[in-house]
Parts: sequence; C-alpha cells; structure tokens
Amino acid sequence: MCSRVYKTLVSLPPLLWVGLFLLLPYALMFAHSFWAVHDGVLVHQWNLHNYVTLFSKPSTPESSCAPCASPLR
Repeated sequence: MCSRVYKTLVSLPPLLWVGLFLLLPYALMFAHSFWAVHDGVLVHQWNLHNYVTLFSKPSTPESSCAPCASPLR
C-alpha cells in the first residue's frame, strides 16, 4: 500500500509541469489582455478598454471587412 507521502512525491512533478507550461502562460496572456496598445507599442497601463471593445462591437461580415473597402459578394 502506498503512503500519502509517496503519492505526493509522485504526483508533484506532473503538477509542476502543468502549472509551469499550461497555467502560467494562460495567466500571462490574461494579464497582458488588460494592457493598452498605443501606436503599436504595448503600454503597461491597466484598463478594461480591450474588453469593452471586444464586447461592444458587432461581429458582422461588414465590420470585419471594413479596412479593405470592398463590398462582400
């Protein structure tokens, strides 16, 4: 029968691996999503503007093709 210490020692490396290579990048992306971009430069200024823009603009084909200025057919 395996002891609790053995089970902890055996499961610790996979948990650290998942935390380091999966959870940490997700946390960094989430933190970066609150920073602003001004003139193509990432500014370390915390705000919710990115999420306001994401949820306020309609996602229609016309709005996604606006920069090319050609009608969709």
